[in-house]
Amino acid sequence: MDAGSETNAAMTEAQRAQYLIENCSHGSATDFAKSIGTDKTRISKIVHGQLRLSGLFDAIIAAYPDVNPQWLRSGKGYPGDLSAELVRQRYEKIIAEKDSLIRTLQRIIDERL
Repeated sequence: MDAGSETNAAMTEAQRAQYLIENCSHGSATDFAKSIGTDKTRISKIVHGQLRLSGLFDAIIAAYPDVNPQWLRSGKGYPGDLSAELVRQRYEKIIAEKDSLIRTLQRIIDERL
């Protein structure tokens, strides 16, 4: 399902959790869990229908304010514009990699002077 699409049938909590993992954390349950202040085991149990997602609604909205709270609670409608969050995460990663490269190059230059 595309982040910009609206669903007619309600998604289950497990499906919503999986959707958030895919669209907010590049498919990493570990990264998603860290971003909302929980652990991967809890997320895994939610994805497998063993725990409810509802206990994490506030943490998810805090970490991902573009998620539609109604969709999060009911599974109906538009999930929210998660594409902006994905772009921000990608650029932060690229910037961190470039910053690391710059520091490495600066150390090399300093050693040679």
